[in-house]
Amino acid sequence: MSPPDELVCTYTVHMLAGATTTLTWKLEEVFDGTRLALKHEGIDEAAGDQAFGLLRSMDVGWDKHFAKLRDAASSPLSLTCDEE
Repeated sequence: MSPPDELVCTYTVHMLAGATTTLTWKLEEVFDGTRLALKHEGIDEAAGDQAFGLLRSMDVGWDKHFAKLRDAASSPLSLTCDEE
């Protein structure tokens, strides 16, 4: 049995009159690690002409989240023990 490699969530976007969008996180094994792919669907249908602006504003937020994730993943864990 393999571990789960996908997480799918639905979100209600209040800025789009309560429209529902789907966010999919997928993990894929690659040569030297793991690739994380993010797919956010349903915004274009819900936002119509405003979709591009909404996607750009969400993109800024995702960039911030992924930067934090990259920092956390690249930092070695620091464990300390106080021994006397």
